[in-house]
Amino acid sequence: MNTLRAMLLAGLLAVPSVSAYAGAGVTVGIDPWRPEAVAPARPGYVWVPGHQEGGMFVPGYYRPVETRPGYAYEPGYWRGGVYYDGYWRPERNGSAVWVPGHYSPNHRWIEGHWANR
Repeated sequence: MNTLRAMLLAGLLAVPSVSAYAGAGVTVGIDPWRPEAVAPARPGYVWVPGHQEGGMFVPGYYRPVETRPGYAYEPGYWRGGVYYDGYWRPERNGSAVWVPGHYSPNHRWIEGHWANR
């Protein structure tokens, strides 16, 4: 088990911090659709608990404590019992507009993406 932990830690430390990084999934074995669901801690981030928004429940996610000029943070999301880290994206991409990721009414994650105007 210690070897597995060491391999996972080495893999996490080797991931570069770039704006296009989509994050790695971390299986946490919990139901993200419960308000008390919390993914493993991340240094430099705070947990935003699950909450109601627009008549729908939004599972909890981490958001960074600090900002990055020229970038917007896309929060992490859940797919099944797996939490996927959030990531930084450029605030602008030519004339394209950002369509934020969101959950459909049947709890499916729709990835955020750039769309032409």
